[in-house]
Amino acid sequence: MMSRATKATHAAWPLGFKELTTNIHAEEEGRYYDEHRESCSCSRRKQSMCSKHHLCTFREGERECSETHHECDNQRITRGEWKGRMIPVWDLGVMGQRAAAVQDDVDKDDLLVEYVGRVGNRRVSDAYEASKGAEDPRYAMRLSKSREMTIIAEKEGNVGSFVNHSCQPNARAERWTAQGRQRIGIFANGKIKAKSKVTINYGLVGGVGMKCNCGAPACRLSLIHISEPTRRTPI
Repeated sequence: MMSRATKATHAAWPLGFKELTTNIHAEEEGRYYDEHRESCSCSRRKQSMCSKHHLCTFREGERECSETHHECDNQRITRGEWKGRMIPVWDLGVMGQRAAAVQDDVDKDDLLVEYVGRVGNRRVSDAYEASKGAEDPRYAMRLSKSREMTIIAEKEGNVGSFVNHSCQPNARAERWTAQGRQRIGIFANGKIKAKSKVTINYGLVGGVGMKCNCGAPACRLSLIHISEPTRRTPI
């Protein structure tokens, strides 16, 4: 079902917010860089290479192809092939003023934006968490499954920093490997109508973390502080 449009007004970047086009990596992030380059079996096809309409082992495993075939449809994060022209908006709803909305209709599984910011190790992440009060909003997402690396996007990032939480979201965050690095993309769960707010599930734990005020009919009332990307496919 297509998401309903919402009343939202285009907003300028917050004062002091630095817009980024890619992640800023710390030196410690080097061990999360995979220099291995290879192509999936789709490279032997002449049409629809690595598209969602064909079984691409890399795409199903949330890994972008590293070869530079212009026909390849599995380099969306690398190429910045975002759909929907998402923008920051003012939102006076229950989740506060910071939000993001698409300007165009998008389809299921479209890449809306890459979530970017400053990548920090566990020490940086812990310090960021310690600087926050119990009900203060966090703008961060786990980059590595081991929780060793986190993207902090409160003062540096892009429109992905504005995506709010919902217990019934219309999008999701997924951890992908692109050009050897761990990256996070925000993808549509289904059709999203132009001018609709984009929401993801930050990661809910009943009775633990911040109080949830998303207003969804199936709200679980609580969410953890730092988001954990989901997976379409089993690990």
